Amino acid sequence: AGCPWRAAALSGGGPRGPLPLGPPAFDDLEAEGPELESVERAARQALAAEVEDGARRGAWRGACGALASAASAAVVDGDAAAGSPRPGLPAAAAAAAGPAAARYEAATFGALSANLPAVLPACASWEDGLWAGLRCWLDAAVDFQLGGAAEDAGAGAGVDAALRALGLAGPGGAATDFEAGEWPPAQLRDSLAPSFGEAVARAAERASACAVGKDGDDEDGSEVAVTLCAPGRPGPPPPAAAAARFREVQLALILDRVGPLVVHQLRGWVLAAGEARAGAPADPGLLRFAAHLALALWALGVVGLDAADSGAAFAQTHDVLHRLLQFYVAYLIDAGHGTLVPAYACHLRAGLRRLTLAVFWDGLTRPGAEAVAACRSAYLAADAAFSRWQGRGDVAAGEAAAAALALVARARRSTAGGPGARADALRWLAFDRALRHDLVAQALAVARELALGGGAGARAGAALFGAVLPAALGAPLEDWVEGLRDEAAREAEDETMDTEVLEESTSNIAQRQLNELAMWSAYFELDALFEEWQAAYLDVRGAGTRVDNEGEDVDAGGGVPPAVCRGLVEQGLPLLGALTLFLRDGCLDVLVDSAGDEGAASGVPAPGEAAVVLAPGGVAPAGAFPAFPGGEAGVRRAGELLLAGLHGKLPGLAWAAGPAPEGMPGMLSVAVEVEGSEGGGSRGAAALLGLALKGGLVRGMDALTVVNIEAPEAFVGALCHSTCLPRLALRAAALREALCFLGHAGEEGREVVTLAAFHHPEAFSAAEAAELLAFERGAAVLEMQQRERRMQAL
Repeated sequence: AGCPWRAAALSGGGPRGPLPLGPPAFDDLEAEGPELESVERAARQALAAEVEDGARRGAWRGACGALASAASAAVVDGDAAAGSPRPGLPAAAAAAAGPAAARYEAATFGALSANLPAVLPACASWEDGLWAGLRCWLDAAVDFQLGGAAEDAGAGAGVDAALRALGLAGPGGAATDFEAGEWPPAQLRDSLAPSFGEAVARAAERASACAVGKDGDDEDGSEVAVTLCAPGRPGPPPPAAAAARFREVQLALILDRVGPLVVHQLRGWVLAAGEARAGAPADPGLLRFAAHLALALWALGVVGLDAADSGAAFAQTHDVLHRLLQFYVAYLIDAGHGTLVPAYACHLRAGLRRLTLAVFWDGLTRPGAEAVAACRSAYLAADAAFSRWQGRGDVAAGEAAAAALALVARARRSTAGGPGARADALRWLAFDRALRHDLVAQALAVARELALGGGAGARAGAALFGAVLPAALGAPLEDWVEGLRDEAAREAEDETMDTEVLEESTSNIAQRQLNELAMWSAYFELDALFEEWQAAYLDVRGAGTRVDNEGEDVDAGGGVPPAVCRGLVEQGLPLLGALTLFLRDGCLDVLVDSAGDEGAASGVPAPGEAAVVLAPGGVAPAGAFPAFPGGEAGVRRAGELLLAGLHGKLPGLAWAAGPAPEGMPGMLSVAVEVEGSEGGGSRGAAALLGLALKGGLVRGMDALTVVNIEAPEAFVGALCHSTCLPRLALRAAALREALCFLGHAGEEGREVVTLAAFHHPEAFSAAEAAELLAFERGAAVLEMQQRERRMQAL
C-alpha cells in the first residue's frame, strides 16, 4: 500500500512469524533480586521456546484471541468504563484506561491471533486495514501449513502458568478453552482466502466498501465495513473519493489487473471528471496521475511499447494509455505550460504525437517577430526531446521535422483560417536546414494554391514571401534562394560526393523550382504594390480630379491638389514598367515550359488524375473559406451545375464532383482524369477548369476560389498560368489607363495587350479579353483627349 515498513512488518521477527517474547519482557526482572530473576527469566524463556517451536503455538494464539475478544467486548459494551474486570487487567486499571485503551489492546492481541474484527476498529487508514487483513491471513496460513497444531496437553508448563496468570485456565490448571481441538480453528480456516492475491482483494474490497459508505458482512463473516466506518465509532472519517481511486489503482497493480484498470476504471474517471466540469478539462491532478501512471507502466515493462504482436486486449490497453497521455499534453497546452509539452509528447505514438504537436504549434503560429521566435524555440525544444528518445518505441530520426510537415499538410487541408493560415504554417519548415528541400516544395505548392485563391489568396501570398519566410529564415528570401543556388553549384561540382549524400544535398533542388520560387515572390509583390497604388488612385478619382501632363487641372471637381496626382504618376510609372517587364520576359512561362518533367508533387493522386477543392469566392485573408450555401445538398447542386458546363467540352476527359474530403466541410471537390499527365489533355483540362474558376464557363455560377489542389505539375502549372497571366495583364492595363486619367501621356504599357492576349489567347476568358480591350480603349481615348487639349492650347 505504498508503505515499505508495512511490508517488512508482515515478515515478523522470527522464522515463522512474530516472536512471542522479546527483550522488553525481561525489563521488570532486575528489581526482583538475582535468585527470583533467574527463575522468572528461565520461565519466560521456556514460554517463548514452547510457542516458537510450535509445541504450544495454538494455545498462545488462542489466549491472545481470547484477550482480544474480551477487550473488544469492553469497547462495545462499555465494560471498561464501568470498571468490570478483563483478563489480565485489574478493574481499577480497566476503568482508568477507558474504551480507547481497550480498543488498542484488542487490536494488539487481535494482530497476534489473526482476529481481524478486533484489529479493524483501531485502523486509521486504508493502509492500516490492508495491513491488518494481510497480517491475519499470513499468520493463520502459516499456522495451518505447519500442520500442527494438535496440541500436547501435558507439555508446556510455561504456557500453563501464563494462562493461569491471565485468568484463562481452568480450575485444574489446564487451559481448557484452547487445549481441546486444533489451531487454527475450523471457522478461521474456512474464512481464509485461498491465496495471497485473494487476501489482498478481500482487504481492498473491505476498505472500498468503507470509503463509499457500504454496510454489510465481509466474506470472513464479520461486519468489517460497519465496524470500521459506522457513525459514532472512534477513528478518522472515511477516505476521500480521490484517495479511494488511488487505492483501487494500487489493488489492480498488486493483482496484475492492469488491463481492466486502464480500460475501464482510469479511462472512466478521466471522462467522468471532464463531464462533471461541464466540458472543461478534467481535474489536472487526475490527468497528471493518469499520464505518469502510463509512463510508469511503459517504463517498467508492465505494458510494452510494441503492441504489434499482442492481442486485442493489450492493444486496447495500449491505446487508452496513449489517449490518457494525450489528454494530459492537451491540458499542458491549454494551461500555457508549453515548455513541458515535448517531454511528454515524445512518448506518444507517431500519429497522436504529430497531431498533438501540430495542434500545439498551430496555436503558436501568430504574426510578429516575437511569435516567430517562440515558434523557433518550440521547434528546437521538440527536436532535442525527440533526439534523446530516438530509437525507443516508434521514435525515429527527424521526428520534429515530420511533425512540421504534418502541420503544413494539415493547414493545406483545412478551411479554418483561410489562405493566411496556410501561409503562416510554412514558417515551421524554415527552422531546420534539413527541411530546405521540403520548404521549397511546400512553398511552391502553397504559392500555387494562393495564386488560385483570388484577391485574398494573393494578399496571403504577399505576406508569405514578404514577411513570413524572411522572418523565419532570418534573411531576405532573395538572399536565401541565391545561397541555395551557390550551394547547389558547389555540390554539383563535387565529384567525391556519393549518390546517397547527393540525393540529400542542395543540388538535388531543381533550378526550375528555385526559378519558380523567385517568380512567385515577384508576382505577389507586384500584385500587392498594385493593390496599394490602386487604393490611393481610387481616392483621387473619387474626388473627380484629373490633370494633364503639364500639371494643370483638367475637369477638377474635388479639390485634390495636382501634386497628389503627380505623386501617383511617379509611383505608378515604375510599377507599370515592372508589370510590363514581367510579362515581356515571360516569367509565368516557368509554370508551363518544363512542368511535368519532375513528376507529381508529394502526396498527389495517381498520374493523370487531378483533384481540386473549391469554395465560393470572396474570402477574407484572415477568415475561413466560405462554404457553399445549403449544406451538403448545396454542395451537390453546385457540383452538378459545374459538371454540366465541363462535360463534353474536350474529348478524353472524365470529370467528377462531390463534397470535399473530411476536414473541409461545405467545400466542393472536383476531379478529372486525363489520358496522360502531360501534353494537351492535362493543359486543356486546366484551361477549362480555369474558365470555370473565373465564372466564365457556367451560366449562373460566380467565380470560385481554390482551397486545395493535388495534381501533376503539368496540370497545376497550366491552371496557374491561365489564371495569373490574365490577372497580371489586367492590372497592367488598368494601371496604364489610370495613369492616362491622371494626365500622363507616354508609351509605357502599350504592349501589354500584345504580350498577353495575342501571345496567350487561350488563357483569357471572353469577359477577361473584353475587359483588357476596354482598358486599352479607355487609355487610348484619354491620350487622344490630351492631344486635342494640347493642340487647342496652341
